[in-house]
Parts: sequence; C-alpha cells; structure tokens
Amino acid sequence: MTDIVPALKSEIAELAADIQANPDPRVRKLQRLREALSEYEPKRNVAQALTNVSQGNGNGSIFESPTLATKSVKMRMHIGKLLKEKGTVHRKDLLESLLAAGIMGKETDPMQALAIYLSSHKNMFESDGSGNFSLREGAELIPR
Repeated sequence: MTDIVPALKSEIAELAADIQANPDPRVRKLQRLREALSEYEPKRNVAQALTNVSQGNGNGSIFESPTLATKSVKMRMHIGKLLKEKGTVHRKDLLESLLAAGIMGKETDPMQALAIYLSSHKNMFESDGSGNFSLREGAELIPR
C-alpha cells in the first residue's frame, strides 16, 4: 500500500501541470485523485497526535478532536454514534445528519460518496440490502 502514495503524487503533479497549460474536464479527476491520496497518506498533525496519545502526552484522544481527525474518522465516529443511538438508520438519514454536522457536503455527489464509504467499511457497518444500516456486532469505531 505504500507504493500507492508516490504513484498518486506523481499523477497529481502531471495532471496539475497539464491543466495549467490547457484547462479541461480533468479537473474533476485531479480532485478525486487528491481525495484518494488523503485517504492513504496520513496527515502529519494526526500522526503526531496519535503518537502523543499513545505515549500519554496528549490531553485526550485524537478521535475526540474535530480539528485533528480526518474526514474518514469524523464520518466513522458520527455514523457510529448515530447507529448506537438509533440501531438502524436509512442511508438518506445518515447523509442528512452528516450534511447537518458539516462533515460532508463538498462532494460532487454526496450520496455516492457515502455509499462508497459505507461499502468500504463493511467491517463496521452492516446493510440490510434496502438502504438501512446498523453497527456490525463487535465493530470498533476507534481504530487500534
């Protein structure tokens, strides 16, 4: 998985240079590549905060800090909390809650982004096949 970061960075740099010279619809592709890169490459302050928390130097968990948590962590915690409270929630209601919390809303297609997120986290979230999701038994919202 570490080989993907340099490859994504390289493709981003090539596209950015080409777009500056000739603006075209690849701007959306560039945005998606940057979003993919952010999922694979940990942010420096997040990694440092994790180190501080694990060593007992922090004042709390990174997962409780909205300024340090990544979008993925914020989504996991928000959806997990909602599912713990309500049991089963339809994906439209999950999206409304994420939009209201300001966690999502800048995506081209927020519902599609949520669907991709939920399907890529099947170890935590379980679907009944009709758009309703619940927390999978034994799922850990805070990664170890």
